Amino acid sequence: MPSAFRQATRALDTALTLGFKGLFEIGDLGVHPALVTDDEVGDVLLQRYLEPVLALPGGEAIVKTVERYLVNDRSVDITARELAIHPNTVRQRLGRFENTTQRSLRDTEAVVELWWALQRRHLTTP
Repeated sequence: MPSAFRQATRALDTALTLGFKGLFEIGDLGVHPALVTDDEVGDVLLQRYLEPVLALPGGEAIVKTVERYLVNDRSVDITARELAIHPNTVRQRLGRFENTTQRSLRDTEAVVELWWALQRRHLTTP
């Protein structure tokens, strides 16, 4: 019983924090319960992926471009249309991100960690 209660509590906390509606079990929420509760990992990933980029001139635009690129299934053309910028500008911003973080956006582990950092930023930014 304690395990079931703990899982139900984590599912509820996760759903409330992220604004999910409906009925959920812990397994339905994927990695989101860890994202919501593991502040230390989230903070380390923020420091690794976002803080160095945000310190650059135009860093906010780079982060926004990278985030939209991930949302758009890593499509440069869709991201360019969505942001109303040239595809070469998207490529240039992605390159600046990769050069600054020393991580490739073609590396699955880097993309997962970056996604976590972006989600953590949304959770901690008012």
